[in-house]
Amino acid sequence: MTANPGLVSRSSELKRDLVMYGQGPRFRDEFSRALHEALGKTGGAIKGEAINAFDRFILQHR
Repeated sequence: MTANPGLVSRSSELKRDLVMYGQGPRFRDEFSRALHEALGKTGGAIKGEAINAFDRFILQHR
């Protein structure tokens, strides 16, 4: 199955908008706490760990 370039482009735009929203002032303090808890002492040194923590925050955090 071949990826539809239009859908790939649109999903990229939506992800960018979601990331910008999650990093905004409304969630700044909560995001900082959640990221610190998720990354602990490693600080995201493991490849992709920080990205996964951020994705969990913007997609699942209540």
